[in-house]
Amino acid sequence: RTVKADAMVVIHRDGPSARITSFDLASGRSTELGTIPDTAAMVALEVLRDGSLAWFDPSDSTAVIRVREVSGVRRTIALPNISTELLEDSYFGNGIVGWGWTKPGYDTLVVFHVPPGASSARVLLRTVQENVKGMHWLPDGTIEIIFGETSHSSAIYQLDPRSLALRRVAPIRLADITAASFSIDGLRMNMRTNETHRDLWVAKVF
Repeated sequence: RTVKADAMVVIHRDGPSARITSFDLASGRSTELGTIPDTAAMVALEVLRDGSLAWFDPSDSTAVIRVREVSGVRRTIALPNISTELLEDSYFGNGIVGWGWTKPGYDTLVVFHVPPGASSARVLLRTVQENVKGMHWLPDGTIEIIFGETSHSSAIYQLDPRSLALRRVAPIRLADITAASFSIDGLRMNMRTNETHRDLWVAKVF
């Protein structure tokens, strides 16, 4: 899975564990980031600025973010009552930001922030926006979010983590965006889209 526009992070089984390897897209060099318990249910993984790994496993009844620090020390971060979909961390950020759906109805999307070293998350935004496609920090500390507004378009929003003000910046007229990631400098963005084809065809019969 891609966690930055500058690198690809791959999770692969290694005995009873899942090994994490990062591939630099410019040079092709690989870096081993260590292992975490193997789980097919893990939906969120992030490599933090200090090299720590943070992940979320929805099959875990405790519903926490788990962190494996570079030293090997493991800790947990308590979340509000949500099912987390993705975590994000960037060069300009301060801690972890992420989002998830409130349980049990999954009808409200929550954006949260975890300061460095904190043991619990702070809610920044509750919204009924359809979906989040990507998220990153800008150099001034503002959080930029791509929301999917319809099946045919998305838009870039900016969220101020201090005032909690949210504003729409610009539309993205691409259909079926499923994910977006950003370069560390914020100047480049990768977007993944679904491409659909008809499954019914008409042919002449001779």
